[in-house]
Amino acid sequence: MLIFAGIVAGIPSAIGMSLEATRQGEMSMLGLVSFILLAIVVVGAVVFMERGQRRVTVNYAQRQQGRRMYAAQQSHLPLKLIWLV
Repeated sequence: MLIFAGIVAGIPSAIGMSLEATRQGEMSMLGLVSFILLAIVVVGAVVFMERGQRRVTVNYAQRQQGRRMYAAQQSHLPLKLIWLV
């Protein structure tokens, strides 16, 4: 949580420095736009991977309790996908 807070606190100054570098000509406008698009794509990819899950089907057998017979049931077990890079 502290690392995340440090990163978020540094975002406004990083944006300001990028805009100032573009204004002074140290960075091209195309470079700034491509950097912003790349950041959006990376955030989207991280969210997509974080939300991914595999639904594994679980089948329960028929069961009998006393004179009552209960039908077989089926449900799913959501497993989080882990991507190792």
